[in-house]
Amino acid sequence: MGAVYWAVQLIRFGEVEALTNAWVIGLTVFAVHLAPYTLNIGLGLRLGFLPRLLPLGLIAGAALVGWQSTGEWINPLFWTSVLWLNLYVYLHLGGSFLLAAVFGTPGCEMRAMPILIGRMVGRDIRDHECPGPIGSIDRWERSLKPDG
Repeated sequence: MGAVYWAVQLIRFGEVEALTNAWVIGLTVFAVHLAPYTLNIGLGLRLGFLPRLLPLGLIAGAALVGWQSTGEWINPLFWTSVLWLNLYVYLHLGGSFLLAAVFGTPGCEMRAMPILIGRMVGRDIRDHECPGPIGSIDRWERSLKPDG
């Protein structure tokens, strides 16, 4: 729920000056880091690290275009691109964790949406173990099930 809370806080900030806030900067960097996971795992794509490069390019391009328009690096276009990146990543992440908890989807929480859609249309959707140390939690959860 922390991811959803962060998205709500960003909307409450709603000002260009938020780009000077250490939390906004740090969690935006983390959102860029998480972007490949939300797209590749969460949507079942195989884009490698392109989802990390794309938001960096869009944010840098927005900052540059905004700078050319306003003469300021901290500008509304830059803020809008940072805001939308954060909203997508953290709402996708938070929504996935919420759905995984409510419906008990197996494996990586990022696969909760595709798994639930697959259940609704009667198709099996592949599970995915989370990357890094979180994968050990997935294995532990699986061991708790009587058939696992």
